Amino acid sequence: MRSVSLLDTNPEIEKMILCDILRPTQMFERGQFEHLDLALPDSGDTLIQIMNREKIDTVVHGAFLANPARDPAWAHELEAIGSMHVLDACAAAGVKHLVLKSTTMVYGAHPDTPAFLEEDHDLRGDPTSRWVHDKLQADKHVQAFAVEHPEVKVTILRFGTVLAPSITDYMARYLGRSVVPTVAGFDPVLQFLDLDDAAEALRRVVVNRQPGVFNIVPEDVLPLSAVLRLGQRIPIPVPRSVFNGLSQALWRAQLVDMPPRFLDYLCYSWTADPGRARKQLDFRARRSSRSVVTAFYQDTHQQRHGV
Repeated sequence: MRSVSLLDTNPEIEKMILCDILRPTQMFERGQFEHLDLALPDSGDTLIQIMNREKIDTVVHGAFLANPARDPAWAHELEAIGSMHVLDACAAAGVKHLVLKSTTMVYGAHPDTPAFLEEDHDLRGDPTSRWVHDKLQADKHVQAFAVEHPEVKVTILRFGTVLAPSITDYMARYLGRSVVPTVAGFDPVLQFLDLDDAAEALRRVVVNRQPGVFNIVPEDVLPLSAVLRLGQRIPIPVPRSVFNGLSQALWRAQLVDMPPRFLDYLCYSWTADPGRARKQLDFRARRSSRSVVTAFYQDTHQQRHGV
């Protein structure tokens, strides 16, 4: 909702139609809520009706789960099939600009991954993770849409990991533990994006209608070990074979939010190059990974102790 708040104050935005299954708790001057469930087979027709009725010219597609779902079939309907509904509706309604909120996780974490991934690098994702694969499919579908519909400006924003106390996704919960299990022998380099920086990047491309694919990440990186030191967390190195079996058992028992398939993202780096966004969008994250992590742990400490 941070990006919606920014757009809501922009005089160039006439109206925003907020499509979701839940009505937002915050009120927006230019925002109008429409109930839409992209997991339903008729959602595409509903979306076309909304777009035509409201004369929508810009669509921001960000209907993706922040955490791995325990019902992968439903998640696939929402993210992969739902994205196809959005693309079909955009084509049918004559939308002028489409923005996809993607993630740097679509690059995948592999032993041979380069130090900084540029936007034209192969999207390998994680073939064992449906959650990552659905996002990768959506990214590729939007790329194909851009080729098939040159009359539409298409922007893909691949966001790094957004970290904030207000976000309770799997990474925030993992790093927020007092004792943090790590994979023995591995220390991946990570990037963390400030919530306000993520919102500003989205606002910028919506207002300026800049097409292209862009990594939205900070300039610096941090090894996982340094992240845990900043938070005064205790790392517990666990052999990968033991970690895999333990995480499988805990995931099945619904005691952790990160399935065992995510281990590669705790072993190998998947950092992205911010150069294109800096040059073409004139966007540079104001907060570094280090400052984002420091603020996250400070705010988390204050919330726990009622400061």
